[in-house]
This record gives sequence, C-alpha cells and structure tokens, in this order.
Amino acid sequence: MLFNQLISVGYVPQTWLNAIIVPVFKKGAAGELCNYTRPISLTRVPSKIMKSVLSHNIYAHLQQNNILHCSQHGFWKNRSTVSMIGH
Repeated sequence: MLFNQLISVGYVPQTWLNAIIVPVFKKGAAGELCNYTRPISLTRVPSKIMKSVLSHNIYAHLQQNNILHCSQHGFWKNRSTVSMIGH
C-alpha cells in the first residue's frame, strides 16, 4: 500500500534516492585508481524493495501484453544477449 500511494502521487522520499558509493578493490597496488572495479551503490532497503516490486510489475505487464518480442533476449528472464547467438 505504501509503494502504491507513493507511486500514485509521484513521490519518492529523498533519503531513498541517496546512496553510498563504494569502489571495490580488484588487484594490484591499492593506491592506484585503475585497480578498482566499477563502483557499487549501497541504497536503502525500502528503495530496493520498491525497485523489485516495480520491476516485477513492469515485466509482468510486458509479458501479458506481448510487448517484448521473443528474440529480445536481453529483456527476458533466464535469457541474455549471449543466449541470443544460438537463437
């Protein structure tokens, strides 16, 4: 109910939008910037749940209304752009 209410008024609390950005060390000298992988965003739990709910609903809508073509492997669950090669 909370997420539906927030979506209906087009509002997301500012604290849900804030994230802590953490670079993850890969290998080599820790003092060199190039030895870190892409940054990871640590977000608040409510925003993660809301994203999951929205993603699930959008995906269900796309499936039920045949909006995605079966060859669009990058958008389907359990498929990827790599699995498209044999298709």
